[in-house]
Amino acid sequence: DNFTKIGQELSAIKPGRFTGYHCDAQQTQITAIISGEQRLSEAAAGDTGWLTLAETPFYGESGGQVGDRGCLTGDEGLLVEIKDTQKLNNGLTVHKFLVKQGMLRPGRQVVAKISAERRQSIARNHSATHLLHRALRLILGEHVHQAGSLVTDSRLRFDFHHPEPLTAEQLQAVEHEVHRLILANLPVDDREMPLEDAKATGAMAFFGDKYGDIVRLVSMGEESRELCGGTHCRYTGDIGAFKIIAESGIGSGMRRIEALTGWGAIDYYRGQEQRLNHLAAMLKSSPQQVEKRLETLIAENKAQAKELASLQAKLVKNNTADLWRNALEIDGVKVLAAEVAAADMPALRNIMDRMRDKLPDAAIVLAAPHEDKVSFVVSISLAAQAKGLHAGKLIKEVAAVCGGSGGGRPDMAQAGGKDTSKIAEALDLATKLITAALN
Repeated sequence: DNFTKIGQELSAIKPGRFTGYHCDAQQTQITAIISGEQRLSEAAAGDTGWLTLAETPFYGESGGQVGDRGCLTGDEGLLVEIKDTQKLNNGLTVHKFLVKQGMLRPGRQVVAKISAERRQSIARNHSATHLLHRALRLILGEHVHQAGSLVTDSRLRFDFHHPEPLTAEQLQAVEHEVHRLILANLPVDDREMPLEDAKATGAMAFFGDKYGDIVRLVSMGEESRELCGGTHCRYTGDIGAFKIIAESGIGSGMRRIEALTGWGAIDYYRGQEQRLNHLAAMLKSSPQQVEKRLETLIAENKAQAKELASLQAKLVKNNTADLWRNALEIDGVKVLAAEVAAADMPALRNIMDRMRDKLPDAAIVLAAPHEDKVSFVVSISLAAQAKGLHAGKLIKEVAAVCGGSGGGRPDMAQAGGKDTSKIAEALDLATKLITAALN
């Protein structure tokens, strides 16, 4: 929607008084209806657009807080869904509507009612941003200042100035302080006053906001005072619960915290509890013993891995003990191209080291299949290099047969391939290339 055009079209409409700080419903009058950029004289069932009210309990999105939703009702079965509320730059509050039944006309009397449950969730998150700001300044220092926020019914996002990531201990301390203020059940007071009087109380103003001569001061006991136009809980205890779910950097010297409150936080904890119970069941343990059970399993796994590695090394040694005897001799250089069993590249290199010990003047190519891949390693002695062989160039051609690639130094190179069915073909090519170079 083009709010600039909407604002221009409705410029003659007087902004409606906001009554939603302390009430959920309001008897009011429709003052204008607009669809696209055209003023309407009426709207029927199924029509959508934006409307204005003489007085409204709907909060228009501003200051980081999302707009209210709800409904309008009236005589003759009128029912209108309010899907969003926006506050335009000229101060006019516009309501996005969908007529469910009846006929909507300017001048018609209606009852405007917000979604109270959604508003309460938004209020919890907004009040929590004030407590979070207070806690951050207490834990990190008074250099912390709000740089932006987003307050919805499902979560809150708080941006602030701080030069480095928060540690786990700092995040825990911030959460603890917010919960302390919640459990203190501090009264939340809001009152309008001259800007200078508000500043004299120590109230905080944020990130370049422009304030009029009269401002709204929101206080939470003696702990927090901020200039704010948003909706809030009546007591900090109404927030219920608070949980930080993310902390990240969004620019140089800027951090962002995302958090949940109320039912959102409770649902988060329930999800964590369900995952813990599921993990405990998988480990055949109780939730209280999961950590100890995991420590035991990790220790057992390390011991078994060590034993397995030892057994594999012995097996490889036994299987390759006489492999070097299969080497051919061409012009004084031993040539060996063979497939071996090795679980990974380090194991394959280990076998190569033993072959080099047995065949000091040699050109050796080893291949090891593992699952659906193949690993290659090539070693070329100084004597073989003197006859024109280069390990890096040789392995590139050999690995290509198996759909792979690789490279390396003149004396040693390694590569990987994808087609294990062509290992024999690749080793046959290696033997031919080495033989051709030596001859």
